[in-house]
Amino acid sequence: MIGGVETEGISNGALRALLRDSLELWRVKGRVVPAAPAAGAEGAVPAACLRAADGTEVWIERLPPALRPLRWRVRWRPAGTAPGSPEERRGRSSPSIIGLMRNLREAVAPGQTSVRVRFGPAADAPG
Repeated sequence: MIGGVETEGISNGALRALLRDSLELWRVKGRVVPAAPAAGAEGAVPAACLRAADGTEVWIERLPPALRPLRWRVRWRPAGTAPGSPEERRGRSSPSIIGLMRNLREAVAPGQTSVRVRFGPAADAPG
């Protein structure tokens, strides 16, 4: 538990390692640092901060149990944007690490395409 918020099995250190690896995979220059310990909006607890080389800043927060099923929020300020931008104030929330990573990628590499895998029954082959 960190700041009264259940950590769901991933430590902030492990999260930062995942973020560093993801930046390398996405070919985004930047650094991941521990987040400031101040509480975020709605009782969110800061987990990590990312500073991209282009000036984009990203904050990752753990959401409190009262907001379940949502567990994570990504807020960011695009490069060249003044503090208080809509993205920074509102951010995007998700129920999983997968959603967190999708939101993070959108923040730091918006032009990159994402691959979505869908599982379902195979289509019938034309007869």
